[in-house]
Amino acid sequence: MAPNFSKDAILQGSVDYFCLICETYLISEEEAFVHVSNVTHLKKLSTIQYVDEYMEDGIKKINGKYFCELCNKLLPVLARVRLHIMDLTHIDKKSYHILKRKNNFVIAFEQFVINEQSWHGLNENSCALCNLEYEDEELHKVESCHILNLIQNKVEFDKNKNVYRKVDEVSFQCLTCNSILALHDLTSHFNEGEHKSIYQTCCEAYQKIKHVPAEKSNKSKVVNKNILKTQDKCDKNNSTDLNNEKKQTKELDAGTKDEKLDSSKINKALKSTTENKENVSENNENVSKNINNDVNVLNSQYVYDENCEDNICKMLNTTDYVTKDENGKTWCILCDWIMDSCKIFDHVEGQHHQTILKLHKERAKKLKNINKPHKNVAAKNSTDKDNMLLLNSIDTFQKNGININFESNSATCKKCTIALEYDFEAISKHIAEHNKSIPTKEKRKPAEFPSGTDKLADRQNSLFTSPVHLKRDTEDTILEINGKTDDTIKINDSCEDKNSIHVPKQTDSKKIQIAKLELKKPKKIVLSKVPLIAYIKNLTAIDGSMFKDIIINEKFVINFLSFCFIAHEKHLYKCILCEESMTFNNILDHTQTPRHDKAINETSVILQVDSEFIRELQPGKFHCGFCNIVKSSWDEMLEHLETSSHKEGKNSANWRLMQYEPQLAHNSMQRQIQETLFLEMFNRFF
Repeated sequence: MAPNFSKDAILQGSVDYFCLICETYLISEEEAFVHVSNVTHLKKLSTIQYVDEYMEDGIKKINGKYFCELCNKLLPVLARVRLHIMDLTHIDKKSYHILKRKNNFVIAFEQFVINEQSWHGLNENSCALCNLEYEDEELHKVESCHILNLIQNKVEFDKNKNVYRKVDEVSFQCLTCNSILALHDLTSHFNEGEHKSIYQTCCEAYQKIKHVPAEKSNKSKVVNKNILKTQDKCDKNNSTDLNNEKKQTKELDAGTKDEKLDSSKINKALKSTTENKENVSENNENVSKNINNDVNVLNSQYVYDENCEDNICKMLNTTDYVTKDENGKTWCILCDWIMDSCKIFDHVEGQHHQTILKLHKERAKKLKNINKPHKNVAAKNSTDKDNMLLLNSIDTFQKNGININFESNSATCKKCTIALEYDFEAISKHIAEHNKSIPTKEKRKPAEFPSGTDKLADRQNSLFTSPVHLKRDTEDTILEINGKTDDTIKINDSCEDKNSIHVPKQTDSKKIQIAKLELKKPKKIVLSKVPLIAYIKNLTAIDGSMFKDIIINEKFVINFLSFCFIAHEKHLYKCILCEESMTFNNILDHTQTPRHDKAINETSVILQVDSEFIRELQPGKFHCGFCNIVKSSWDEMLEHLETSSHKEGKNSANWRLMQYEPQLAHNSMQRQIQETLFLEMFNRFF
């Protein structure tokens, strides 16, 4: 059976999940487990509160909708919640959460105790569940047929928190008094003083049991042989006390109509249980000290192997990590889970145990890598010295193209692209070999230029420069001729001065074509729209017990307030068109005013999306009829149409339209009959 994530506000489907708080789609159970442990999800979950009116029914309001934790069901409106909590399926699931077990007691409504005899239906050597007599009460309670009847028989309750169980069609068992009565005496029995006194005694017993601390897990007790020996001694010393405790709990459970619960017996039982728990807690403290002292020894000696799970269970004196504590209760030390002896196989094969076992194996693999012993202290010291040498020479190595990674203890040569040994001497040796293999470049001698001052006698071998005189041409070039004239040409003389362009000189203006840059404006969206009066061909008002709807053209179902542009604002209501606030009682008076009627008739219906009823209040403002929401642009309205809240409101409207179809067909038939009769009368007289 798949786990229930209702407490984490996750809606569960056939194979996938959806987080209502984070609005996240989860494709598998594993993703759901990871998501519910996320910090962001937990913070958001802490802000969600129960609806005050339906707190006992597990109803939470999440993102404008109502979620039932008991049934894992999402409800769109509050009216649906009122119908849902009256459903028999919800009532049955509610009864499962009302009853809880704490140690050997069954708690109802977190207020009173149901004793064990009453819970099993045992009274005066007869069992009401199995409809037979027994000789040994303890043996009968553990029989499979009795347990099946106990589980299959439903527990019921009324609005006054009276808990009972139907035995057959004519009788019932009061779990408070442990008495079997006729079914027609159900109400009168709960009003009797004797029943109320026993109920008060059970409430006082719960207040005493409430302060008893829960028993601690014993999964850390069996670690080595010394600890096992100390446990055996503790078991022998406490065996007599435990026997006394069992006798006292039997006396406590014997709550019948003739023999009521006695608070003094409960006090004795609670006192003995607390004393035993103090002894167990002292033993646990000693065990925890031994564990802390032996942690390093165990980690240094123990190496995990996947194939030796059976050896681990033998070392811990368990079977599949399931063992029993001093009180005889069955515990799974891996999951920290208490269970009945008959449910061990189901727990071991269950999803929860297998998931924890998988995590345990992964953690053990990590411990195997972490706890590998060092070879010797000298080797460790040598590696520390090498690290210091490498750290001091890091600049030299980087200049020679050596990359050192201190985290992975590796070295690589960038020039040779090879991995080197993580050792200072080996890296230094490689750098020396690397430099030898690279050929040295021949040194070039600078060129010698003879100077003319050194050898003045030899003019042929010396270098001299002399000025060069050039004659100026008498003819002007074409560029100079064109430069003498100012050929400034204006293009587009009809344009303003800021658009005038000066063409450079020596340029033929006929050959120049300059394109004027214009900014591209976004295309305007042309919406096809029709006035509201022209759009409506048929209008039907439905005044139901839950909804007041308007049916437009037998196509759209719109809430009356949405059709009249009335929005809920805190404790008041506001007209979006007239911008006036009012109370609920004044809504009809406002909708009948000429001003409001005129404002509605001036609105237009957008035909851009055929399946939506969208009206334009003002230019650029649009109203969604299904959600009664106003958006300030068409783009925002298109985004709204894709949201889950809008689709939910639209589906709800379509569902209501289907419910109204028989009534619409009846109205249209009556309309046709009236029109036919009117035509016949008109033809007869005229």
